[in-house]
Amino acid sequence: MDSNAKSPHKRVVFAEGVEPRIIQAAAQLRDQDAIECILVGPAIEIEQTAAPLGISLSGLDIVDPLTANQATACAQHVQALRELKSIAMAERLVKKPLPFAAALLAIGDADLMVGGATCATKKVIEAAAMCVGFANDAGLASSFFLMQIPNRSEPILFADCAVNIDPSAEALANIAVTTARSAKGLIGSEARVAMLSFSTQGSASHAAVDKVRSALDIAKSLAPDLKIDGEMQVDTALSERVAATKWQGPSDVAGRANVLIFPNLEAGNIGYKLVQQFTGARAIGPILQGFKRPVADLSRGASVDEIVEVTRLSLY
Repeated sequence: MDSNAKSPHKRVVFAEGVEPRIIQAAAQLRDQDAIECILVGPAIEIEQTAAPLGISLSGLDIVDPLTANQATACAQHVQALRELKSIAMAERLVKKPLPFAAALLAIGDADLMVGGATCATKKVIEAAAMCVGFANDAGLASSFFLMQIPNRSEPILFADCAVNIDPSAEALANIAVTTARSAKGLIGSEARVAMLSFSTQGSASHAAVDKVRSALDIAKSLAPDLKIDGEMQVDTALSERVAATKWQGPSDVAGRANVLIFPNLEAGNIGYKLVQQFTGARAIGPILQGFKRPVADLSRGASVDEIVEVTRLSLY
């Protein structure tokens, strides 16, 4: 996946339009990618922030939730989605930047919402859940990182490393299937999904291992054509040499995985950061998934370049 590829005719709404890094990133996306960017916030504050940075706001849309022309349409959408008795409740909600940006995405005025530069992931997910809605019956949001590792020719997806602390077997299966769908569009080849554990094919016995096995069975029932295997240790998933020794029977995944599904957030978060620190890998994300429309979350410490990179990636 070339994160620098052009993405013409795309429109992105940035919920935190007053933030200096967001303004800089939007200007860069405008200039380098011809991406249309919407900055949510009061015009005077955005102008006062942009001026010392030497950034022209020409070509960037500035939309204040308190005075926006789209406010009525956004409120009507939220009222219908949430089945609210009063339009006033929806109107109050969409006056806030995050819900307004999410509603703007939901009504089709943007192709992607980006948030999280100044607020917690939880707030971004709440706004997307309330104003965009989930794409799955489970009502589950999850995330992945696209890992570009120096000694690997193919990128690899790690999930879930940012959202679900201790997913059930059903949730883990949903994360696997959803991430596989995300992978297909990002890495240009079929997903090969490894359900990770500290056990490989029953080498250890524990309730945590049983959960991964159950998740595998559920994922296979949800997506019968998906190339997925487990439970397996990470070396079995990634090394053909190790897989030849440890894995019993045929597998399209063992030794060749390009999607790693971690059993819980603790393992996933530690895992991606270890790879990043020891190999110099680029960890792009977290990219949120599971919503009806694309939503991108940012680390509160994200640099301008990282904001640009996550935005580009999320548009594919």
